[in-house]
Amino acid sequence: MPLTADQAAVLELILQRGHSYADLAGLLDIDEEEVRARARAGLRELGGADPDRRAGLTDYLLGQADPIGRADAVRHLRSDAEDLELARTLVARLREIAPEAELPRLPGEAPPPPDAAPAAKREPWSPRQRLLAALAAGAVVIVVGVLAATGVFSGDDDSASGTTTTAAAEEELGGEEITSVPLEPAGSGDASGTAAVGITDDDQAYLDLSIENLEPPARGQVYVVWFLFDRERGYPLSPIVPENDGSFQDRFSIPSDALALVATSRFINVSVGRVGEVRRTIERAVQEEELVVQKAGETVLEGEIPAARGGGRRRS
Repeated sequence: MPLTADQAAVLELILQRGHSYADLAGLLDIDEEEVRARARAGLRELGGADPDRRAGLTDYLLGQADPIGRADAVRHLRSDAEDLELARTLVARLREIAPEAELPRLPGEAPPPPDAAPAAKREPWSPRQRLLAALAAGAVVIVVGVLAATGVFSGDDDSASGTTTTAAAEEELGGEEITSVPLEPAGSGDASGTAAVGITDDDQAYLDLSIENLEPPARGQVYVVWFLFDRERGYPLSPIVPENDGSFQDRFSIPSDALALVATSRFINVSVGRVGEVRRTIERAVQEEELVVQKAGETVLEGEIPAARGGGRRRS
């Protein structure tokens, strides 16, 4: 079977973009073990067998193992011909996904020639690079969110959106609300809502989104909340999945590296579009290294952000 979108993205981000399990856990707001589980499932699909059935090959092959884990994996591969063949198959398939990735040299492989160029040392990621990586992950998260809503994906809504906090937890977080934006329908629909931007007590910027009477998206479509810089360009924050009664209420964390970008936005927008169109739009922006994304889909709700003003109110 082919890799699912989230499996392929996790493997590509780890290998090609140099993310650790912890990095991806932070980007997708899930546990590190869930990131590892998705990577392991991806390797299982690529190789046709569980890579960790006898030893922890997932971490070893993806460059996530500590020195002891690497040594244990090498010893195991030297003594288990079947797993060594599986590892060789996986390395070949991973090279197809990430041609420039630095993959482990398996037991029995010849060392590189003495005059081979050493692997380039990876420099720390800049805020712009981290945002681009977050957008790349977001393109996949959007698809996962739609699959969750249609019952195809086995996760729940929180893991699908990747950036939300439950409404109950929101009350415990508290924080200082900076501004509140009424959201008005763009057409003849009955939907309405409010978007509040603020900062939690531990200095995490957030967007609280509350919507009523939102029609369920058609099959293959997804709602996305945006910070827009004009009517057509902006920063896609997250997909949203309304309840059966059309209501939606949740809190979204705003990535710290996106704060300067978001601070220049003029509108908060909720749009609906086809999953493929939204994903391709985001992926195109990532490929072109553009943090400002052309809005995909049709506007459903929108509100203009008032001019910045000092102060705010402390939430209890």
